[in-house]
Amino acid sequence: MTKSHYDAEEIPSYEESIQSAPAKPNVPLHRHLDDSRVQRVQSILSIYVDPLLVQQASSGLYQTTFILVPSNVAGVATPKEPEPVGFPASTVVKLVRLKGEEHTAEFWRQPGVLRELESSLRARLVASGHRVEDDSTEQVPLEKGDGKAEGPQKKRRSFLGKLLGGSSDVVVVDQKLGWRAEEVRPGRKLGRDQVRVGVAWKEVCLRVENEMGLFENCNVPGICLSVEVGQ
Repeated sequence: MTKSHYDAEEIPSYEESIQSAPAKPNVPLHRHLDDSRVQRVQSILSIYVDPLLVQQASSGLYQTTFILVPSNVAGVATPKEPEPVGFPASTVVKLVRLKGEEHTAEFWRQPGVLRELESSLRARLVASGHRVEDDSTEQVPLEKGDGKAEGPQKKRRSFLGKLLGGSSDVVVVDQKLGWRAEEVRPGRKLGRDQVRVGVAWKEVCLRVENEMGLFENCNVPGICLSVEVGQ
């Protein structure tokens, strides 16, 4: 192409270039957010949770709690693997550190994201032939007695309602840590073909080794994902 040909062509201005560019369809912000949430939830299930469940089955463990620590949480990158403390002695706890910018604490601590994670995990288990326990547990109505017995009965019913039933919304639980931790009362016994799933955002206490070689406790946020299979 000769120089005279270049001179003959007019270079479009910036405004003309913008106007001639193909217009992108306007997608609502909530749709972008929904797509991002679903993509990240499916990613964490495929990359982390599915292999952990296979490992749980291979180890012959009917109940395991997985602590998924977000990628941008500091204090867990120590020479020796941190040890979770504050859990009942009968609970098997496995610590997993997430990687990547898509697995930050700012994203995973959102209640809607945690609900999506739990519902998607339940759907996967159901699709693979498991019978997942429902969140809503029917309460047996108590017989009405005299006025003296009514007070304790109401308190007992309220306690059981919180333990076995209640809302399915995921909330932040302030658990007791370290030697102050109490044994968690088990819920309703599962059938042999049933699976119980729990997802919550919690502050978890870890015992870590510092640069001096001394052990100390630190609290870090993370996703507590528990899976129990009926025996």
